[in-house]
Amino acid sequence: MASRIKVKLVSFLMAASITAGLCAGCSKEAPQSSGSSGTPGTSAQGTATDGSADGSRGDLPVSGTVAGIEYTVYNEGHTNGKEQGGYFIETSGQPDGAYYIIINAGERTSGGYEIRIVDIYEDTTGQFVVVVDETRPDPGSAVIAVMTYPYCGLKVSRVPDKLKVVYTNGNEITRVDDKQVEVTVDAGYFAVLEDGAGEIMRKTYVYKTDSGYRFINVTATTVSWGATEWKEVVNSSGEVASRDEIVSIAKSNGSCGFVLFAGENKACSIDEFLKRDI
Repeated sequence: MASRIKVKLVSFLMAASITAGLCAGCSKEAPQSSGSSGTPGTSAQGTATDGSADGSRGDLPVSGTVAGIEYTVYNEGHTNGKEQGGYFIETSGQPDGAYYIIINAGERTSGGYEIRIVDIYEDTTGQFVVVVDETRPDPGSAVIAVMTYPYCGLKVSRVPDKLKVVYTNGNEITRVDDKQVEVTVDAGYFAVLEDGAGEIMRKTYVYKTDSGYRFINVTATTVSWGATEWKEVVNSSGEVASRDEIVSIAKSNGSCGFVLFAGENKACSIDEFLKRDI
């Protein structure tokens, strides 16, 4: 099991408590839904799973499980100083800790704006979809005249293999962080394809599924020169139907040198990976 790198978590809960007064002067009238960039939005539709809502505002449970991923919604954020709209991912920095998907609306010219998570579901392609709704103040309503930066957050037990964040009108929200988030590779893999030398190794973790195989491609580096502790960053992940496809993916990842089967210390050949009965 790889160690998790500590990345400073954006404390949106603290920011929310500090800046809660921003909306004290906001109108109590029902806000207008803008979907994205002021365009009226409609409720997103998707395949409902355990813990998901039907897409209507306010029906999403604060916590639950979707596609095997435990989540908690934080919709309290009014401003966190992020001028750029989009979402990014942070870690808790704790062993086996949670991950946070932070969604920013971007800079707004006054108070009265809000962005909220209104639905979470897994679609028919296996994507973990987070749906958000942005509201804006009614024309002529009393709002505080300062720049605000609305945001919301989702705590998840692991980073989804395939993640999509959208507004209720279907417009996709861009991921804006430029760093790769280091995660702990899931337990339960039956083999690891590896290659490399020295301080850098490429790995492909392989899991058996009902329909084929799931893979996670990572780059592993030592925490410092000569150290025995490694950190792993996920490059990509997905599912395929055959081991031949796994080998092809491992070649592209630079990890098609040898194989270590779970519970064994002996390096095996790629040919054995293809032939062994698992």
